[in-house]
Amino acid sequence: MTTQPPALSDPADPTAALASSSFTQQMRRAWEFLWGQRVWLLFLIPFALACWKPVQNSFRNWGSPDSILMYQPLVPFAAALLIWAQRRELSTLWRRLQAYPPTDKRRRGNLLLLSAGCLTLLFGHLVYVDSFFALGLLLILAGTIQYLYGSLILRAVAGPLSLLLLMVNPPDSLITRAHDAAARASAAAASGLLSLFGAKTSVEGGMIRFPDHAAELTRSLHGANLLAAMVFIAFVFALHQRRPPLYTFCFMCLTGALALAVHLIRVCFYALTLTSAPIVAKLLLTFSPWLLILLLGAVVVYASQSLTVLSLRLEAAAKHRARYGSRKQGLSRRIEKAILDPLFNASDKGVKEIATRHRKASKNVNAFFKKLIPASKRKPRSRW
Repeated sequence: MTTQPPALSDPADPTAALASSSFTQQMRRAWEFLWGQRVWLLFLIPFALACWKPVQNSFRNWGSPDSILMYQPLVPFAAALLIWAQRRELSTLWRRLQAYPPTDKRRRGNLLLLSAGCLTLLFGHLVYVDSFFALGLLLILAGTIQYLYGSLILRAVAGPLSLLLLMVNPPDSLITRAHDAAARASAAAASGLLSLFGAKTSVEGGMIRFPDHAAELTRSLHGANLLAAMVFIAFVFALHQRRPPLYTFCFMCLTGALALAVHLIRVCFYALTLTSAPIVAKLLLTFSPWLLILLLGAVVVYASQSLTVLSLRLEAAAKHRARYGSRKQGLSRRIEKAILDPLFNASDKGVKEIATRHRKASKNVNAFFKKLIPASKRKPRSRW
């Protein structure tokens, strides 16, 4: 026997009013829904224990402000934010699934994906590779959602969950090469920028040479950490705002350009103050990139909101202009109708009068000639 889905206005359903209330009420109703489906607690403790070792190994990248992977602690919060942004669709889908029995395959999945995640995590422990740790945990999370709530719910949150692939660490050799390449590129760009202002500089690897001293760009000044974090924040913000792909790509490029500009300014000041003001140079060297990330993130969010408001105003202005143009065109049509239509009517009336007079004159001329010259009568001839 199947149960009917609750009505949209049913106060007993926590998901019914999830989309039409304040933030506090939405959080309370979401917790009521999760507590009502608290079978996930059986999977929470084993999952937390499985996360302990991979998180402990990743702290060497997360705790270092010089690492290009310093943005990874933000990834789970970004995925949760994107899932929260889909709460209306998820609540509607869940209410629709209530029409099926709990044992239906649309509400209950299998253990295939969960088993694959457990095997991947076990293999990661055997070979001691961080990438397999993160991939196994991601498969376990996806398999748990599929088993508890079905494939449709998993498909609905597949986008935010795919963001967790950024938690998979690349090989250490690749990270080291990326740091060295970023240091060389930063040194070349900073040297070119200083040359524009008259400074005599040269580049040797990741070092900027002046006539009297040399500034070496250490790992804290390669700039790849700031660039990766800002591009990631821009990407998540664009997804949260549900922007089109072209807008997302352009927004990420502009944010990356802003991060690179700030980084180059920091490198130039560090190179210039290395001998004249060592305290300032040391401050620039040990400056936490998280402060720059927070500051630039606030600037990017404010600029995006301002561009959104500006685009709405431009769209409203375009609609008003189109409406004014159509109204102006209608006015011109009325003027033409008021001025030209009488002229056309008068000309048509004159042409009709001239044609009528011409027909009357032709009839009179024909009648006159018929009276003047009577028609001759022909005698019939016999054919014989």
